[in-house]
Amino acid sequence: MSDVIAVVPDLFFAVRIQGTARALGVDLRTLRAEAALRESRDDPPRLVIVDLTARHDPIGLIRALKELHVNRPIRVIGFYPHVERGLREAALAAGADEVLPRSAFTAQLATLLGGERGTAPGTGLLHSAAGPASPTASAPMKNDPSSPPAPRVRISCPGCGRNDYVRWPENEPVYHWKCFNCGKEFDLTREGSH
Repeated sequence: MSDVIAVVPDLFFAVRIQGTARALGVDLRTLRAEAALRESRDDPPRLVIVDLTARHDPIGLIRALKELHVNRPIRVIGFYPHVERGLREAALAAGADEVLPRSAFTAQLATLLGGERGTAPGTGLLHSAAGPASPTASAPMKNDPSSPPAPRVRISCPGCGRNDYVRWPENEPVYHWKCFNCGKEFDLTREGSH
């Protein structure tokens, strides 16, 4: 059984999710709704991701997953277009643990998937093929109340132009970043070069 199941019929978006999971060392399978429900019966995954705009009944799938796993709860995250807020409310009512607009889901994908070595959901950090990224690349927020978190900085991918906001410590002149849109990695500088 996979650690994460994605019920995402949009092939291009499913490939993006799979690429991020692969980079993090997360075992992810993309399945149709019926197969996801069937496979999760015997060995429930840690996480199920559901596209709330899919043609199958995504709300019914969430409800069925939650009913099936009452004694062994699994985490279900749904995503939706930001203009369809009704989907959010319906998914939450069906039992989804978290429901995000697609843009927020994409921006938080690495964190939502968690990382390798059994990292709990919501605590994953970006990993490169060579191993865990440097502290500046993952820029974790410290729990030390005496040091304020690094400011959020808007960056643009030199490869595809995607914009993102990251916590880039002011004392770090270079920021290593991997774009989850095009998959390219860059060392960005504050002057805007790479």
